[in-house]
Amino acid sequence: MQKGEPPSIKDEEEPDPNAWITEKKKKAHEAVLNTFSKISTMDPKELIRAKYLETHHLTEDDVSNMSPDQRAKVEQEIEDEIDRQMEAEIRRKHDESSRRPRVPVESEPLTLGAAASE
Repeated sequence: MQKGEPPSIKDEEEPDPNAWITEKKKKAHEAVLNTFSKISTMDPKELIRAKYLETHHLTEDDVSNMSPDQRAKVEQEIEDEIDRQMEAEIRRKHDESSRRPRVPVESEPLTLGAAASE
């Protein structure tokens, strides 16, 4: 502080009242990155299973703690969903490929009417 200047409020070490916002954003950002990292390394079956469990508000622990009959039912529902989605993907790819124009492997040379044969 220079001579003649009024004391500054900033000279006192007060915590930033918005610091929690920054920390909250940092934690949210980390959570998003962790979720993306998990999802990006899953194979399609694992991803379908995770979506099923999330949709049904279940965890792997919940499934593990179910009775054998309940667990078998949930596992069968998951397998059915995997089959449905895989079949849908195969149909989508087939439909997509059938819409592409077919190019002959060996095409005949183009001729320009009678002038080409002379």
